[in-house]
Amino acid sequence: MIEYISKYQNNFVSSYLFRHNLPIMMEKGICIEKLVCNDSSIFKVKFDFDDWPANHTDETETIRPYNESYFHVRYHYKNVFPENKFESIEGKNVGGSSVYKIKYSINLLPVIGEHMDID
Repeated sequence: MIEYISKYQNNFVSSYLFRHNLPIMMEKGICIEKLVCNDSSIFKVKFDFDDWPANHTDETETIRPYNESYFHVRYHYKNVFPENKFESIEGKNVGGSSVYKIKYSINLLPVIGEHMDID
């Protein structure tokens, strides 16, 4: 099943199939490499929203926490990046600075084990 999903359904929607079962699979020694490897998009979501800046003069990689639903991240740029240095450069004079394309992604692995089993 892992082989099939990682090959033909390599999309973050498939992560919901493993959200509660991944720790159990790991305990049983089932190989999950194809689910979490760099080529996999099962626990990684790349996105591009019009409300989020697409270019910036700073090429530094920045990692930020986001604890709400992926489906609401579209409206939370200012919550995730509140500092002035992350303001959009659109319409501003960058004065000969290099401009870099921004790539946004969310790592969905931290939500694994987030649920609670009630016996």
